[in-house]
Amino acid sequence: MSLHQRLCLKCLLPIVLVGVVFGGLAHGDLVYVFSGVGSGTLGGSPFDGAFTITAQGDETLVTNPLSGVYRLDGVRALLEIDGLGSAMFAVAPSLFVSQSSGANFPVVGISSQTQSGESLSIFSVGNVPSLSNYTLRTVFPSVDGRALSNEVPFATTQGVLQIANTTSASFRAVPEPSSLLLLTMTMLGGFGFRQRR
Repeated sequence: MSLHQRLCLKCLLPIVLVGVVFGGLAHGDLVYVFSGVGSGTLGGSPFDGAFTITAQGDETLVTNPLSGVYRLDGVRALLEIDGLGSAMFAVAPSLFVSQSSGANFPVVGISSQTQSGESLSIFSVGNVPSLSNYTLRTVFPSVDGRALSNEVPFATTQGVLQIANTTSASFRAVPEPSSLLLLTMTMLGGFGFRQRR
């Protein structure tokens, strides 16, 4: 092995190790994005426009409590409302997908405990046939569907959230960004080493 190849190997080894170690720690993390247009209030301030709920969770923890129903509890979720700001949910939400057929089904959504202690959907994207085989364990391309929400209050770090009306909805699931970055760095490092050989 030439000196150049040994030096390149020394440069590549740390990149591969970082990818293996930290990629393993982030294994299973997916980012689930719910987008919609609607109206309501957050902390007493009214809104009427676009909002996004971005949730992150470990897909290896998805459960299957009923046939055709998948659930991921305890996700970290950020609510962003155009012109109003952002907030975290006070109680860690859950993600769900129901593969059933019928009115508004299949459906994917995010739920949490209401102020009265019930577990209800915060926002859901329904009537999406391509969800009939989805289990929350993989990435999912952006899809539009029927917007569904409950007009009940949910506690957030910026006060009570209440979504009154929704007119559009979309959903997608993507790899957690740092996992994707580490994978890309590892692949580029390997490609660079191979090209120099």
